[in-house]
Amino acid sequence: MVSILDKIIVTMDDALNKLLGVLKNIFYGRVEFHDGVCIAYDHVDEILKTFHLFRHLLDLPFSNSKLYAFNVEISCSIQDLVRGTPMALSDIPLELKSFKTKMMDAIRNLLGVPIAPPDLAPTTTLHNPTSKDMESVEHTVRNSVRGPEVADDDVSIEGTRFYPCVARFNNPLSLASSFPISDSLHQRRRG
Repeated sequence: MVSILDKIIVTMDDALNKLLGVLKNIFYGRVEFHDGVCIAYDHVDEILKTFHLFRHLLDLPFSNSKLYAFNVEISCSIQDLVRGTPMALSDIPLELKSFKTKMMDAIRNLLGVPIAPPDLAPTTTLHNPTSKDMESVEHTVRNSVRGPEVADDDVSIEGTRFYPCVARFNNPLSLASSFPISDSLHQRRRG
């Protein structure tokens, strides 16, 4: 049975997909910039109206101040996307995916739904095309993960430590890499 919160999340996901379609049209030049941004903010208003409707109909626990904070977050994120540093055409899908993930996390947070932690470690998938054993066809190996090395006082950071990860494989394997999408927009702006 599908819960009410699941239905709200699906509705918000659909609304975000429509907003992403408008943003995509802006980035690819299919719509005039100013008109596209106005349409994008119309979609944000529709998302907020939907939240108000659900809140009043279902007596959801979030307040006007939380809804206002969400409005500020989504509006600022759109401003960062459309008025920020110009991005390459190849970066547009990644930036939109990052935007959607960030907004869905904000929606889940607003609704009080737990947010799963992101998979921050790069993942490498190993394939063995000659294997008959399905378990040995694909193995996942985590690369070494960089993290701060904390001093003995548990406060000071002394440098960077590499945390190695272990892999198991039985046959000669060909390597195919796949990496989770990172929040490259924010990394690029901070760095």
